[in-house]
Amino acid sequence: MFAILAAAVIGSVLGASLALAAFWMEASDEFGDWRTRSRGFKAAAVVSVAVLAAISAELALWLAPGWQVGIGLAAFAAAGPGMSVIDVASRRLPFTASSTVALAAGVGLVFTPELLWRGLLAGAVTAVVMVMLSLASKGRAGGGDVVFAAVAALTLAWAGWMAVVLAVASGMVLTGLAGLALRWAGRGEALAPFGPFLLAVIITVWSGSGPYLVTV
Repeated sequence: MFAILAAAVIGSVLGASLALAAFWMEASDEFGDWRTRSRGFKAAAVVSVAVLAAISAELALWLAPGWQVGIGLAAFAAAGPGMSVIDVASRRLPFTASSTVALAAGVGLVFTPELLWRGLLAGAVTAVVMVMLSLASKGRAGGGDVVFAAVAALTLAWAGWMAVVLAVASGMVLTGLAGLALRWAGRGEALAPFGPFLLAVIITVWSGSGPYLVTV
C-alpha cells in the first residue's frame, strides 16, 4: 500500500513538473508551439497531467510482477504523460527524463539478471530499429524518439519479446497514421508526436499482461 501511495505522489509531482516545462520549450514546427497558451489552459494541462501520471504510476505497480520490475514500470508510467505533453508541445522528447527512467529500470532489474539482460537487449534492438527509421525518414524520428522507444522496450521486456514488438510497432504505426492525418489537414510540415502513441500502447500492453499486486 505504501508503494502504491508513493508512486502516486511521485507521479503527480513529476507529471506536473514536466507539463510546466512544456510551456517553456521552443517547438520544432509552428503547429506545436505552446509558449503563448493562456494561463487557464496551462493550469488545466498541468493538473490533468499530474493526475494522469499519478494514476499511470499506480497502475504500473499494480501490473508489475514484482518490485524489481515495478521500479522501472512506475518510473516510465510517472514520466510518460509529462514527456508526451512535451512531445506534443515541442515535438521533442527530453533525453534527460528518458535516461533517468532507464537508470531506474536498470537499478530494479539488477536483482533479476535474466530480465536485466533481456531488457538491455530489447532496448538495444529497438534503438537500432529506431535509428534506421530515423535515417529512412530523414530525421523525422529524432534522438528523443529513439531513446524513449528503447526505454519503453527495456521496461516492457519482462512481458516477453512479443509484447515489445507489438508495443513499439503499434506506436510507430499510430504515429505514421497521425502524420498522414496532419498532411491531409494541410499541415504537411508538422511532425506527429511519437510519445503519446507509444505511451498509450505500452499501457495497453501492460494491461493485457495480467495484474500482479505489489505489496512492498
